[in-house]
This record gives sequence, structure tokens and C-alpha cells, in this order.
Amino acid sequence: MGEVIGAARLSSGTVVVADGMAGELRYFDPDGKLLRRAGSPGEGPQEFIHMIRVARCRGDTLFVADAQRTFLQVWTPRATYAGIMDLSGLAAQGIEDRQPHIFACNDRGTMVFVDRRPAIPEGGGDGPTRSVVPIVVKRPDGSLHKLGDFQGRERYFYRHPGGGSSGPRPLGKRTLVAVGDSLIYVATGDAYEVALYSLDGQTVGTLRDSVETRPITDELVDTYVDRVLGETEDAAKRRAVRSRYEALKYPDRTPAYLDMLAGRGGRLWIEAFRLPGDPQVWRVYTAEGKRVATVRMPPRFRLMEAGEDYVLGVWRDGNDVEYVRMYGLVKP
Repeated sequence: MGEVIGAARLSSGTVVVADGMAGELRYFDPDGKLLRRAGSPGEGPQEFIHMIRVARCRGDTLFVADAQRTFLQVWTPRATYAGIMDLSGLAAQGIEDRQPHIFACNDRGTMVFVDRRPAIPEGGGDGPTRSVVPIVVKRPDGSLHKLGDFQGRERYFYRHPGGGSSGPRPLGKRTLVAVGDSLIYVATGDAYEVALYSLDGQTVGTLRDSVETRPITDELVDTYVDRVLGETEDAAKRRAVRSRYEALKYPDRTPAYLDMLAGRGGRLWIEAFRLPGDPQVWRVYTAEGKRVATVRMPPRFRLMEAGEDYVLGVWRDGNDVEYVRMYGLVKP
């Protein structure tokens, strides 16, 4: 695989992999045999400029977000192109971002979108930023409902001559959404809390757990920078990267968690904070918020989908070559 953007297991057992480098969807049978390919690189219909998000929604239908496009491409379980889902109506609900990087959905067709609008620090220099952004629900009938305004993902603004740019804040908080069988989940990372909403957007409650964040010390930053540098051997590049990272303003504490997804069977999966290179550890909750399991992933494995008895994701070897793998869940 070149650049795995996402992977999904269909009800037939077929596994679909979105290869961003090849610009195509690949369909494999349960034994790993390639069945068919769909899409190709390009800017026309049934083509991908650069895939940024793939999700299995409305049964086994796949929805693909592509860079610079205000719509999602729709593909059937048989790798047939089924048109687009136009997202231009999200602007009326306050979604300004043209690229729907952050969205989630469920089998019933409920979809949730998060804006990513950037912000410029006061004074106009380099520094951390965080905007208040809307989260919007798209119901199966196509109607839109604004869930509310929430703290968005923490970003870092870098001033350049004539303008500037921003990217995710190192060790910063992320705003996450997930859509289960009966609930919508929203998390901002400020505390170990997840807001629960019904599928029609009504407040239901809050999931909480007794998990403490960690203070971000100089030692933790040093370890983080070492992990970012990895096996980079170029001495000049190592010095430049280290200098850039050490000059940043870091948060006081680590995020409460890193990622969140709705698994099959009505479970919510929340990834514990970790430094780059550490194995993923996920805590699993019932829809009502009771923790029922802690799942430790194999080293170098990145989770993309969680079933009732399996996990699906990408494993990297020592040369950073990606392999899509599925593991069975083992109870202790």
C-alpha cells in the first residue's frame, strides 16, 4: 500500500482500502485477494485529487472526502460510482471549511460535520490558536441541524512574509465526533468527558471517566521531539527540526485523549493519550458510558475500524511500509 487513508469491512466480509497515493479504492475478499479497483487520480467524476477521509455510512455505502471539493463521492459495495453528496448547504449552518476533513456517520445515514476554520493569534505573530466552530448534523432525509458551537481543534499559526499558515498544535487538543447506532458523541479533549446527543440532536448526557491528564514537562517535550525526529540521520535537518519544535509554546497538560470512534455493536472506543511511536491503547464503553474493556493494539498498528470481535487498521514495518491488517479481539 502507498498511503492508506482509510479501511472498512463491509457486511459481506469484503475489506475496502482507500489508497491515497494510487488515488483509488481497492476491494479485497476476506482472504486478501484483490477483487476490484474503483476510481483513479484526477479532477473529474469518479476521480480523486487527494482523498482525505473515507467512511462507511448508510449500510455498506462508502463516502469519500476529496481535497478542495464541497461534496462527497458515493460508492456502492460493488465498487460502482453512485454520484455525489453535495455539501454546499453546510455553509448556511456556519460550516466555512471547504474540505470536510472531520465527519462521522452511522449505518442509518446520520452524518456529523465539524468546521476547521483557522484563527490568527492576537498580535499577529506565531502561536497557538483555537476557534469556536459549529458542528452540524445531516439527517438521513437530508435535513440539517446545528448541534451547537464548540471549541475546535487546537492549531498553531506560523507567520510568513505576506501571510501565514497553520497546522495542528503539537500535543494539542482535538475536537472529535462519532456517530453510533443511537447516539452522537462530541469530545473536545479539555477533560475526559464526551457529550452525548440523540440522533435528532437533543442533549442526552455526558460520559466521564477517572482518567488524569499529564503535565507537559521539558522532559516530555524532549521525548516528543525525539520521537518526531525518529531515525532522521541528516544532522543539519535534525538540528533545524529540534530548534523549531523547542521554540513552540506547548500546552500545560496533555490532551485527555487522542481519538474516538463508534464501533459496531453499540460500543464507543476512545484512544488514550500517547506519544508518537507508543502502542495505541483504547478504552471501550457501552452507549450508556460504562467502561467494559481496555484494548492494547500491536506495536506500529493504527486502528481504523472496530467490530464486535475484530479490529481493522494499518500496520507499518520497520521501513514504514504499510499493510492493512485485521486482528481478532481476545478476552483476558
